[in-house]
Amino acid sequence: MSFKANLLKKIEIDNLAHKVINSIGPPDSGQKIDKDAMRHLLEMSAYTYQKERDLDLYVEKADEGQSKILVLDNELPIYKTTIEDVVMRKSPYIKEMANIRNIIKILKDSDVKISRKAESVIAVQKECIDPLDLSFDESDI
Repeated sequence: MSFKANLLKKIEIDNLAHKVINSIGPPDSGQKIDKDAMRHLLEMSAYTYQKERDLDLYVEKADEGQSKILVLDNELPIYKTTIEDVVMRKSPYIKEMANIRNIIKILKDSDVKISRKAESVIAVQKECIDPLDLSFDESDI
């Protein structure tokens, strides 16, 4: 792609990220994030959409069975674990809650959570911009 096309794509990515970050409100405000803008931003990234139970997951495959998984909800958490683990933590069945180890996992997810809210948006924005070639020469100006 040309420098102009890459620059326009970067501007679009930055605008979408800014729109999502501005829609994130304080924890008790009840304000919802702009999920449509976040979906569009995720479509430009290496994440692939996957529907599990009642969760909208965006998965970026990684090594050793663990993946980076973004859950599209108001917290926008990114986890580094398996899909089954995220689904059990975010949308558990009653039988999964009967196990004490699972209860601890459900209540405390800091061991696998990489980021949340604005940090997650910025991480996705960076992943979208990194593959773009924004170098230019005299002919591009």
